[in-house]
Amino acid sequence: MRLPWAVNKGFAKSTPGSAGRTVPGMRLLRLTSSDELQDHIPFEERAGTVGAKRLADRLGEPIDFEARVLWPTERMPEMVAKWVTEYGPDFVLVRIPSYWVTYESVPLKLRRRFGKAGERLADVGKASARMKWLAERGAYHAARRGVLRSIGGATPFTTAEVIPRLEAALRSILKDESVGIVVRGPITPHNTIGTRTGARRATRRMAELDQAAAALCGRLRIPYVSVADREAAKDPALFTGDRLHRNAMGQARVADWETEAIAEVWERQGNHIPLA
Repeated sequence: MRLPWAVNKGFAKSTPGSAGRTVPGMRLLRLTSSDELQDHIPFEERAGTVGAKRLADRLGEPIDFEARVLWPTERMPEMVAKWVTEYGPDFVLVRIPSYWVTYESVPLKLRRRFGKAGERLADVGKASARMKWLAERGAYHAARRGVLRSIGGATPFTTAEVIPRLEAALRSILKDESVGIVVRGPITPHNTIGTRTGARRATRRMAELDQAAAALCGRLRIPYVSVADREAAKDPALFTGDRLHRNAMGQARVADWETEAIAEVWERQGNHIPLA
């Protein structure tokens, strides 16, 4: 999926595939989530833009970035390989959203259980969730939790489904040894049902994904950043009214974590970073 703001044209482009060089610039490919797609968050305040500016300040080099949304279907490894070939990045940031394994959806459960018969009900539920004015109302969340408690929900994926596809995608990036890479783990478990049991279930699922992804990256010798234990990840002040996406403050906080991780790996690979 090509984002309308994918390339930050305010930054000069660098030469792709050139780890260890000293010519200015970095081409950064962000494999990310819909959290960076929110229309109501100004482009300048989104994590990708904020991170690129901070990374340019930190490295003293221009940054050009492009973003793609990861969705861990069987086609994900193929799509990642295609994006890497098209963009020719110097560095790839891979974000693993907790949404994949913790967000419980009634429409998804209906679709899986009843097939075509559940499609219409599922489409109504999805349409209501996309209405920002509705999705941010307390009454909507209360009603949604009530339905979840009655019917139950399904998560988009399980850790067992995600990890093999993630491994294949990461291996496709590693084929070019000149490309730097860092993987950032899931951040916030989504307790969509709003109960203590639901919170424990979401936390357990996210921990399983975090640990499995960290182990995978360890085997592949890819730097992995776990942020699940950072208290700021749970701060409600960093989220929009839908309680799912991050607001401008949340975007900036995440950009800080990612900038630090990218800069450290970039420096370890022997790239030139001017002294402060």
